[in-house]
Amino acid sequence: MLRSIKNFFATPVCFWLVALSFVLFQFSLQLSSGVVMDCVAKDITLTAAELGFIASTYYYVYAFLQIPVGMLFDKQNSRLLITASACLCSIGCLFFSLSQDFWHLTLARLIMGFGASFAFIGTSRVLREHFKPKQFSFMIGFSETMAFLVTVLFMFILGLLQNIHWRSMLYYFAILGITITLICYIILPVRSPKPNNPVSVWHALDELMQDKISWFNGLYVGLGFGFITSFGAMWAIPFIQLKTKCSLQTASIVDSMIFLGTALSCPIFGKIETMIQQRKQLMFFSYAVTAALMFIVIYVQITSTLLLGFLMLTMGISSGAYIISYSISNEIAPKDAQSTSIGFTNAFATITAPVLQPLIGVFLDKLKTTATYSLSNFQTALLIIPISLLIGAILGLLLPERRIEEINDIAFHSI
Repeated sequence: MLRSIKNFFATPVCFWLVALSFVLFQFSLQLSSGVVMDCVAKDITLTAAELGFIASTYYYVYAFLQIPVGMLFDKQNSRLLITASACLCSIGCLFFSLSQDFWHLTLARLIMGFGASFAFIGTSRVLREHFKPKQFSFMIGFSETMAFLVTVLFMFILGLLQNIHWRSMLYYFAILGITITLICYIILPVRSPKPNNPVSVWHALDELMQDKISWFNGLYVGLGFGFITSFGAMWAIPFIQLKTKCSLQTASIVDSMIFLGTALSCPIFGKIETMIQQRKQLMFFSYAVTAALMFIVIYVQITSTLLLGFLMLTMGISSGAYIISYSISNEIAPKDAQSTSIGFTNAFATITAPVLQPLIGVFLDKLKTTATYSLSNFQTALLIIPISLLIGAILGLLLPERRIEEINDIAFHSI
């Protein structure tokens, strides 16, 4: 029995789960930021601009570091980087829980964002180290599924813990982060990239920067993920309340259907992508269908929260093709620079939130003619989401198909 347990802790699945725990921790931090910032505003005297700046620093440092972090993972020990960054993220949580003014809160958010920026790329690195290339698309999709399921679960938990103080919440996050740090250090193996690797990560980055496919691929995932972070994570709840006249709790449940749908679809798209050669059509129709559903949600008169929840679920399911971009990122990466390529792609995915979220807010402010926002204000401002999805759909047609020899190799190994 003890031997079986010991053997499990030395398996690829266990290594993936340990690295994934850091991703889930980081996702929870991102999700809770809106609730935490609202509580901070009530507890500490800050202007709306100061509060918005504190919240955005996490995203800006996270997005900015994706490429440097990817370059580090291509050259350094994965266990060291994951352990150190998880510890740093935990310190940021603890520091935030103790902060009393604007500058200390801002610094704490910067530390949290710095540490969290290693989570997703670190997990993708662990997957490449311990799983076969033909398993990568499904496993990275399944990792996204776990993250979104935790998001849905956490939304319900936050509703039940409305009376918990924000300082206590961040303190508990710090304890959880330290626990994850210790687990990563104990279980993850020491495995560094080849020491004699002649490839310069700077040269690899230069190749990626000059490759138009890298830019198209990054924009594709950014525009698709922007639908989730800008609509689902920010503006969907007030829109749903205006559209259906429902309560905040009901709107939160309806909104969570987007995350649930995406959680279900990511591994499915990842699996389908390994079985077909014509993935461009799959990527096009994913975004095109999501855009069409978004138009329906915005403009069709819907008063039933049940029907709206179904449409949100369907939108989440149809949008999951963005996960294919990470597989393409692996394929187009220069030799021994896959993490750099993943970081380049993931930077686009993370930068859309701090760009599109305030942009929609600016449109709402420009359109508002009364003291409160109207449904028509939201209908106009939110048009940016389906339009961006349609642009992403067109970009999907410019991305490369999977090579036929890769399809044959996967089919051979599946027999």
